[in-house]
Formats: sequence, C-alpha cells, structure tokens
Amino acid sequence: SITRAFIFIALGESAAMFHRTRKLSRILMAGLLVHLTLFPTAVTSIGFQLSYAAMAGIAWIYPPLRDIWTISPEDEKSGAGIMYKIWSMAALSIACQASAGVLAWFHFGTFPQYFLLTNLLAAPIAGLLIPAALLCLTCSTIFGSCPQIFLSITEFLSDSMTFILNVISGI
Repeated sequence: SITRAFIFIALGESAAMFHRTRKLSRILMAGLLVHLTLFPTAVTSIGFQLSYAAMAGIAWIYPPLRDIWTISPEDEKSGAGIMYKIWSMAALSIACQASAGVLAWFHFGTFPQYFLLTNLLAAPIAGLLIPAALLCLTCSTIFGSCPQIFLSITEFLSDSMTFILNVISGI
C-alpha cells in the first residue's frame, strides 16, 4: 500500500503540474499499470490486491453511495453537516469493504464484521494522531527533543486508538 500510495501521489502531482484533471479512476488505472510494470510479481501479494481493491471501491462505489444523501450549503453549518460527515465516512468504509471484503473472505476466510464501527471511531483519531506524531518526530529531529505537551497529546491519542481497537476486537 505504501508503494501504491507513492505512485498515486506521483501521478496526481504530475497531472497537476501538466494542468491535467486528477480523476481518481484514471490515477488508479495508471497507477496499476505503473506498479505492475515495475513489479509484475506484486499481483500475487495480498497487500497489493487489498490495496487496489479498496481504492477501486473508493473510485467507483463511494461517489454514488455518498451522493445518496446530499446536503445544502446552509445545512452544512448546522447539525446536519456533522451527520453528513458521518454519513460520508460510513459510505467510504462501506465502499472499501464492498470491494476489498470479498478478497478478505477469500484469503482469510473471514469478513471484518465491525469495519463500520472501527472506521467511524478510529479514523477521526488517526486523523489527529498522524499529524501529532509527525510533529513530535519533526521537533525531535530539529531540536533534539519534543515538548512534553506534544508528547502527551500524541500518547493520549495513541492510547485512545489502542483502547478503541481492543474494545472492538473483544466484541
């Protein structure tokens, strides 16, 4: 998935540099072609299959699923805006599982039952944890240490993520 992400970023930024539209489905197909050209045996990798299947779900299943519910710009500022964001996250999780879940079942003989709950709880924390960890890493690299407040925030987010995942895995 890291190789795929790098290829997608490189293709997306190249498209922007040449003033081309960055359509996810085109980037997905071009990325698949580049990836398999560089690493033809990657097609047998479970990680490769799951990563591209999830991205296919995001490219082709997510947009129509998300658009089942639309929201007006006025409603976006109210409580409906928060509900719409939750719906968008749920639609994204469903799209990924609709495409990658079949492969998970094939390879592992199981389907992630609590994917929706996990993604709705863990994704917002990950969205805060990753920048916090990068901030700590940057401070440590530049200054030789990271301020305690940043370490405490990062540790709290990490512990929260671990707690949520442990609770869900115990269900």
